[in-house]
Amino acid sequence: MRWNSKRCHKSELERALELTGAMKASEMIMLADELDDEYCIGEPQFGEIAPGITEETTELPADTKETPGNTFTFDDRRSSELIDTGRDSNGNIILRDYQREIAEDGLRGDNSIIWAGTGSGKTRVAVYIMKGHLDNNPNGKIAFFTTTLTLLDQQYGVICKLLPEYKNHVIKLSGGNQANENFSEIVNNCRVCVITPMSLDNYLRDDALSLGVFSMLVLDECHHTRKNEPYNQIMARYRKLYIDGGKSPQIIGLTASVGTERARNVKDAEKSIIELMARMNVTKIATPKVHVEEYKTYVPDPIKHTEEMKDRGDDKIGFTIQRAMEQLERWLLGKLFDLDTGAVHALLKEMPDTKRMKQQYQTWLSRLQMALPLSKELPRDLIHRAIVITDHLTMYQDALSCNYILCMRDVLTQLNLSSLKYQICDGGEHNDVVLCSASDINPKEVSAEKDNRDVTIVSLYKGMMAPQRLV
Repeated sequence: MRWNSKRCHKSELERALELTGAMKASEMIMLADELDDEYCIGEPQFGEIAPGITEETTELPADTKETPGNTFTFDDRRSSELIDTGRDSNGNIILRDYQREIAEDGLRGDNSIIWAGTGSGKTRVAVYIMKGHLDNNPNGKIAFFTTTLTLLDQQYGVICKLLPEYKNHVIKLSGGNQANENFSEIVNNCRVCVITPMSLDNYLRDDALSLGVFSMLVLDECHHTRKNEPYNQIMARYRKLYIDGGKSPQIIGLTASVGTERARNVKDAEKSIIELMARMNVTKIATPKVHVEEYKTYVPDPIKHTEEMKDRGDDKIGFTIQRAMEQLERWLLGKLFDLDTGAVHALLKEMPDTKRMKQQYQTWLSRLQMALPLSKELPRDLIHRAIVITDHLTMYQDALSCNYILCMRDVLTQLNLSSLKYQICDGGEHNDVVLCSASDINPKEVSAEKDNRDVTIVSLYKGMMAPQRLV
């Protein structure tokens, strides 16, 4: 919200690009890449391939001049027209050669998956196929699916911009924003319906209309057609319609990665892809084969770099956390084991003290926290103290997992944030915890240069035990 309020005078595109750029400059590269993938900032409707020219401007006009640095300059009036409409002077959607190639199967009416990298212009290709379908089928009706509401708005805007002749017949629907009795009428009066798969599945389940009313289904991020996900629910209805001999719509899938369901070898990967094709009733996967060089120019292969992670020779902070957890576990056993003969006693007996980094330990802690308030044998004040102990153990387990892959200053930051989450610091009446280095350094001030210092974790339980170091 702060980012947007300071940049409200800029367009959504500029704000998005500045945000991801700032993240990458701050070494938050993975988060920036995840945002790029989730919200398709690199897709043609949201990203730029060079200053002054969007990815939708796929063919340069004759008076274009190439300048150093891969930037282009050309007549402002013509460039503005191309950017605004994405169409040439004859009204045709502008495509690169590799985009025309991967559109061929869909234009012929075949069910196909368009498999191309992020930023390759898959949405533009899909709209190009949709235009051909609508032009050749006066009664044609298309459902364009997106997996998120953010993408719903973006793709709706792209479709309206690239299909101005059908703009008044393009609608977007999400959730239950239309009554079932009106939904059929709304769909009948449109040519393109941009919708989330879950929304349509709800309408189909309520018999508001039949899937056969559509002549084409376009599935963005189609690799989600698996298991119990909404896409697969839609395709289950499609397969039933297809088997029963009803009029089934053409299927177009879009994805940057078909996914291999954690396959461990090539044979299993092939099997996973074939199963995805079967679920979608698709016979072809469209990828650039002829214009590969042009494709690589616009969608370069990522550079792979492998960094070996070595075990620490002297893991002081990990040892410190383990000792802290061991002492807290001994307190639980010593105070509660003999007083409770029910669920708490059974759980303490099952304590997985040698598997503190495993999910098994987290599950055990969760079960213990639920069992403690239900005990009828333990005093109330002892139950409260035990719950405080389990909060500390949860906090330390998170820190232990963090320590496995990150450095000391990150572990201290994790501990500090966790203590705030569990209200252990700054005002916790019975459960104060102090994090410090051996020389009482503020954890917020710990830097990379101080990572080799011996760190201690001090826990204080007011009214429960005397202040003491846990190491």
